[in-house]
Amino acid sequence: MVINKRMLNGLVNASKNKYAGNIDTCEVYKRKYHVDTGNYILNFFTGCDIYSGIPSGMIVQWAGKESTGKSFLTSNQMIHHVKSNKNHIALLLETEGTFASEAIKKVLSPDEIERFNLFPCKTVEDIKIQLNNMLEYIKANLENWKDAKVLVTIDSIGMPPSKKEATDATNEKASVDMTRAREVKSLFRTITMDLAILNIPLNLVNHQYASMSAFEGMKESSGTGVAYSNSVTFVLRKAKMKEGDEVVGTEFIITAKKHRDIRENAKFSFFSKFINGTDRYSGLWEFLKDHKLMTSKAVGGGKKGSIITIPDLNVEIISTELSKMTAKEWWTKEKLDYINNKLKEYYLLGRKNITLSDDFERVKDKDPIEDIEKKTEKKSSKRG
Repeated sequence: MVINKRMLNGLVNASKNKYAGNIDTCEVYKRKYHVDTGNYILNFFTGCDIYSGIPSGMIVQWAGKESTGKSFLTSNQMIHHVKSNKNHIALLLETEGTFASEAIKKVLSPDEIERFNLFPCKTVEDIKIQLNNMLEYIKANLENWKDAKVLVTIDSIGMPPSKKEATDATNEKASVDMTRAREVKSLFRTITMDLAILNIPLNLVNHQYASMSAFEGMKESSGTGVAYSNSVTFVLRKAKMKEGDEVVGTEFIITAKKHRDIRENAKFSFFSKFINGTDRYSGLWEFLKDHKLMTSKAVGGGKKGSIITIPDLNVEIISTELSKMTAKEWWTKEKLDYINNKLKEYYLLGRKNITLSDDFERVKDKDPIEDIEKKTEKKSSKRG
């Protein structure tokens, strides 16, 4: 029997799944767009290319201890998203009651403010009900939403109680709530596939805490419902960025704790200044230095500056000349493409072409039980 296209199409039709198809025709897993994070290095570690960003349909978890910049980074991404195109929409399901709406309004136009929507949520069930209702609305009106690019953010999943816990508090009950983990799992069971089908990315802010186990270290809150649902987990730390004695911004040090395309526990960093926000080019210079792709040699004992060299690109420039250039002038397309390729070389998980050898073809046709029996017979005859 020869498998043919008609048989395969019949199989898909028999499933009665309108989203099904072969790997080329199934639309659910195609990344229709990426949400630019506003930083080239961060783009790469979310979307595997510095020109990409957060892939549509993907859940990205931003975890860390208190005051590590989780809300700051995700807010910046929402701002950048709505400012970059008139069809871009940001939906924030906010659970902490601390969103700086007045400060963010100052950097948005009236049109951008209309496309930056807030949904206060007191409980986990509030998040589940509101988000599922919005996803169902988009599915029911898909033709009107075909050009829209939506970014959803939950900030944070670690804060809200379950409905039972909130009700118990109102009724002055102090019993331990055993329902929250179940409700968090229910939330992600109900939204994960719809996010993929609708090609909507989700930023998930979460808290970290010290595990009771000496082997686990820091853990993200809210249990396995969160741990299994996301495709990427970034763990954030931060350091003060200084110019002289003055603190002018924040350096973010990020570990890719979980990623389906990047090697495990890859670390990277970039910075954000208080005045200018996230710098698109920050982290590129550090990447070149950390991987010895760039050299610096002092001139005149350092009094005349340094000679900066990128050997692979035949680039050589004196630091005093470099200081006169803008970031956009220095980071040419050639340099960006070079860094993009090097990042992929160092960090992407390989998917090399797999070919079946003649040995495999021969072995796979054997009956493994028969093979074992023959080997046993040979050993018995030798003993005899």
